[in-house]
Parts: sequence; structure tokens; C-alpha cells
Amino acid sequence: LLTGLPDPADAAAKLSRHVPLVVTKQGARGALVAASGAIAARIPAAPATPRDTTGAGDAFTGAFLAALLAGAEPEEAATEGCEAGAMAVETVGGRPMRSVR
Repeated sequence: LLTGLPDPADAAAKLSRHVPLVVTKQGARGALVAASGAIAARIPAAPATPRDTTGAGDAFTGAFLAALLAGAEPEEAATEGCEAGAMAVETVGGRPMRSVR
């Protein structure tokens, strides 16, 4: 919506010409990492049996930012985000049990 481009990869690449890092989550298709006007990585979704998507985006963002702030490269941080999102969709509701995969 921000770029008017229909393709998420094209939109992420365009946005990354204006900001240093763009991460686009794509649900079951994983995530895109863009920088300097190009797609830097396509991160596959982690395997999951979805039951409810409530909280998946928040889980992705929290895990991504925690990994990035801990020193991970953006691609690794996006992988962490995809794994957290996968865990979130496997439970019903926005408060999954406290377990680590």
C-alpha cells in the first residue's frame, strides 16, 4: 500500500531505497529482507499446523527485534521471527503457553 506496487518483493525493494532495512512478513510464504533497493534474502516460513493467526505478527516482530538487538544479521533475525510466528499460529488465542521449540 505504501508504494502502490502489487508485488511484495518489488514494494520492499522500493521502500529499502528510502530506509536502511525493510522486512516484509508474508505468512505461510515466510518473509522478505530488503536493503539498498534490492531483496537481500527470502526467508522460508517455519513448518506449522495453523490453528489461529492471532498474535503471529506480534510474535514475528518481537522475535525479529530481539534477535536483531542481540547482534543477529537481519536474515537470521527474520528466521527467528518466522519461527516465532509459526509457534504462535499453532495455538488458539494471543497468549500461547510458555514453551520453547
